Amino acid sequence: MKFIIETKDDRVLIEAQDKDHAFAKYFKDISEHKIPLEKIGNVIILSDGKDEYPMRTVPLLWKMGVLGTKLAVDNLVRVLGVSRFEAERLLKKYGDVDARLIPLMDEV
Repeated sequence: MKFIIETKDDRVLIEAQDKDHAFAKYFKDISEHKIPLEKIGNVIILSDGKDEYPMRTVPLLWKMGVLGTKLAVDNLVRVLGVSRFEAERLLKKYGDVDARLIPLMDEV
């Protein structure tokens, strides 16, 4: 299947077996420095031609070790306007949820 991923400053076509593998392929490219962090923003959107699927970037990048905790928390405080305590809670919660993509990165 073909998917389009759109970010703050990027638009790419990705071939993958499903949307999770497409997201995994994109995040793997980020971790391998093929896509600069400056291009992606806080949310990326995957389109399959019928529907759009948003994905948070910061929690997954943090869980992958691409972003440090301080930078990730600072980002969430600034973007969401929450306290540092709440940002840390959200980072952990959604990092754990989004980490389901990490094992898929070895498959793509």
